[in-house]
Amino acid sequence: MARIYYFEAPTGSGKTNTSINIALKLLEKDKNLNNIFYIFPFNTLVEQTANTLQNYFHDDMIIINSITPIQKKNKEYTDYDELWMNRLFNNYPVVVTTHVNFFNSLFGTSRGQVFPLVKLCNSVIIIDEIQSYKNQIWPEIIIFLSKYAEMLNIRIVIMSATLPRLDKVFNTDNVFAELLSNSRKYYEHPIFKNRVKIDTSLMKDEEISLQALADHVLNNNKKKILVEFITKTAARDFYNILRGNEEAVENYDIYELSGDDNSIERKKVISETKSTESMILLATQVIEAGIDIDMDIGYKEVSLPDSEEQFMGRINRSCIKSGCVAYFFNRTKPEVVYKGDCRVNHSINNPEVLKYLKNKDFLSIYSLVLEDLKVHRTKPNSSNINRSISYCSTLEFGNIEEKMQLIKPSIQIYIPHVLKHDGKTLNGYEIWDEYVQICAASYDYSKKKVLMSETRAKMEPFIFNLVDLKMAPIGLHFEEVGGIHFVDNGERFIEDGKFNRKEFNN
Repeated sequence: MARIYYFEAPTGSGKTNTSINIALKLLEKDKNLNNIFYIFPFNTLVEQTANTLQNYFHDDMIIINSITPIQKKNKEYTDYDELWMNRLFNNYPVVVTTHVNFFNSLFGTSRGQVFPLVKLCNSVIIIDEIQSYKNQIWPEIIIFLSKYAEMLNIRIVIMSATLPRLDKVFNTDNVFAELLSNSRKYYEHPIFKNRVKIDTSLMKDEEISLQALADHVLNNNKKKILVEFITKTAARDFYNILRGNEEAVENYDIYELSGDDNSIERKKVISETKSTESMILLATQVIEAGIDIDMDIGYKEVSLPDSEEQFMGRINRSCIKSGCVAYFFNRTKPEVVYKGDCRVNHSINNPEVLKYLKNKDFLSIYSLVLEDLKVHRTKPNSSNINRSISYCSTLEFGNIEEKMQLIKPSIQIYIPHVLKHDGKTLNGYEIWDEYVQICAASYDYSKKKVLMSETRAKMEPFIFNLVDLKMAPIGLHFEEVGGIHFVDNGERFIEDGKFNRKEFNN
């Protein structure tokens, strides 16, 4: 009997809603299964999907991530021990969480990380947007998921609009099942295949100027326009160019959305895309995977082939518009941003890959990518797949944890400022004082953890990630409390309510 299922369907075809049905059918078929886990690569998707799942599962569904407080069901009485233990063990019927938390449960070595592994037993796990995971470890992902599914009686549903069955490339002992044996029928349907026209006329320049790009964008006669860059710096620079253009300001509402924007700003901007008729949204990759926006025209910096498809899924998402176009342009070399990713060698600058993308033939695209990956992972060096297998044989858990790390650890900085939202004022200075007080308080352990989760949720709009504190300006003073670095006089790095990373780095 299959324990891992592939669900491959076009972008915007309703995979999330279908996955709910799949999960419930699996629970109905096997009475030993009793939990559902939804795994997403980004908090934006966690938040968005949780709203959908709430309609079906109500209070049985819980979000577990770094920015959501521990939920109290009883407002009159609080059992902090019970609340913390439930959170620690993921002791809920339906859990929505991130791929980082999920991988910590599978491969982490600290006590707190592995507690949720108990709850993964006898569960249905829905993994969405798996193409977002590091492709250097795809072989290990397939092998480990296969073994965990077998040993812990787990059913895993892998969903993707672009990634083919990896088990065909990296052999496993278990049977993988396709839930749609004729998925090509849907990709080739005009609703999905022809809803967006690809235009490569801007790709003739190796590096288009931002001013030339702005001139082209502003010729679109008050449409809803999405422009995506692969670096935050380029997105901010283009945002500033448009904000300084009288024609742009007069004819369009202009927004920017990047990984530095907090959940409040994300929700606000996504809401504006649904109600505003004439707008330009400057964004980074944060809008690619699964974000529910529906634009008329798109401009995207060339990067990875499945990123281009994910981007096009934000254009004419309703499939009822006409004349929708996605323009692609070159600016930053993809290998600068996506270091070590095998897909950078197969961008749509290659006419063959461009043809495959237009035909939604991702199997052919990935036959090129996976062949490169297979060659790389079978070389007689430290990247060889057998090295990971040997770690298992010799119980080198620390090396396995390091190998399966999806995201490199970052430094969190806290930049206090005053933020206004929906008529309310969030004072970053007061929230920091509350956080410091909780850290210093002598509460019982469980109570401290629960109160901390509530305060951390309020801190989220003021927290930003750095690769290293060495990137900070010389002479900048930090106060480190509980692993978070308070930036003294940091408000000068906030411009129009947004973190000015360029100013900070200078």
